Amino acid sequence: MNAFGHVRARLGDYWWYSALLFVALRVGDLINAFIGLWLVPRFVPAEDLGAVLPLTQFAAMLALPMSVFAMTFQKHLNVLSVQEKSGQMTSLLRSVFVAMGALVLVGMFVSWLTMEPVLERLRVERGSLGMLVIASGLIAATVPVYQNALQAMRRFRALTVMSLLGAPIRLVVLVALLPFRALSAYFSAQTATGIWSIGCCVFSLRREIVGTGPRETYWTRENVRSFCRYGALVALYYLSGLAFFVEALVIRQRLPAGESADYYMLSRFAEMGTFLGATLLSVAFPFVSESDVEGRNARTLVSRSVAGTLAFGSLVALVFVFAGGPLLSLFPGGGRLAESGLSLAFLTVILTLGAAANLRVVCEIAADRFGFLWWFLPLHAVYAGVLLFITGYGYFTAWLPAAAVELIQRINGHGLSWMLVAMFVFNLFKLVLSLARR
Repeated sequence: MNAFGHVRARLGDYWWYSALLFVALRVGDLINAFIGLWLVPRFVPAEDLGAVLPLTQFAAMLALPMSVFAMTFQKHLNVLSVQEKSGQMTSLLRSVFVAMGALVLVGMFVSWLTMEPVLERLRVERGSLGMLVIASGLIAATVPVYQNALQAMRRFRALTVMSLLGAPIRLVVLVALLPFRALSAYFSAQTATGIWSIGCCVFSLRREIVGTGPRETYWTRENVRSFCRYGALVALYYLSGLAFFVEALVIRQRLPAGESADYYMLSRFAEMGTFLGATLLSVAFPFVSESDVEGRNARTLVSRSVAGTLAFGSLVALVFVFAGGPLLSLFPGGGRLAESGLSLAFLTVILTLGAAANLRVVCEIAADRFGFLWWFLPLHAVYAGVLLFITGYGYFTAWLPAAAVELIQRINGHGLSWMLVAMFVFNLFKLVLSLARR
């Protein structure tokens, strides 16, 4: 056994694969950091920069049906993999990939009908951008179906190679197109990366798709009923994602253009605090699902993963307390953010809390436990409602006491600062509730 074999044996499969994927993703993040923190701010006008995140959220919202499909597919494919039912695996893979094609066509039609009013509210000219946003969102939602198949079957080496090469492809497309049409180039690069990922996944799954054993249909009455039940519960979980679209829309539409652009820059750095949590989330699902199928308890693995996510994010936030301001000032447009080191650290803590809560919740889904929905959905609905009410209070002034109107005006006067406070309270509540429920 070589040195890597000894390390793998000592760490165990979960932490070994997590480490491999973490290193691969961080190599890609070096390129993505150059893209998000220097290349995009340099070529995208400041008045359009704040539209990048809400447009991305809108694309993700369009793809919600496929996201539901992807997670449901991953769970059932993992169960078949554990039970070594190769014939049913081939049947499930083929039928799901055909269904994804149909969903993409439906999604393109529906999203085309809803694109124009969204672009108007985000203060972005339509042109060809609408179609690119649609393509980016639908392809981005299709990719997890293929990636989840690799995760379900523990093909983490293929995921590592795919992640290593995805960022350079994105960079090449951006460099070629950014000087001509900045926002269109951004979403073209996202689309190209998604197509690359799908191609890698199909190549890695070619044997399972073709099938080498006796054919056996997956779609028995019992399996259909199980698939639909699980999918319906996952759909309820994904409905909560609408709150994040509202959050991005409020930041873009109801804050000054300069502050929404500032948030974009801050969030690019702050997401570094979620790097470990995002990696563990990719690896944890199949391990927790297998534990559920085999009747083992995965509580220790989940608890250590959540603790690692919080520790890593806290360390990144601590670094930003001292180095955030000088770091921001090095990038295009970052001069005005030189005094925002504490805001950057605060946003890092906020996103870390959200990542830890999401990891805990997704592990519950992997174990086919959905008791968290009774608090999860109302919490997101209240959060979205509060954001819309505070920033759109003008519609209700006739029914509100003068003191309440004055208080809301004072809150809105703080701009991005009060948004960060609201985000912190929301994510803290979500984490506490996710850890309290067993």
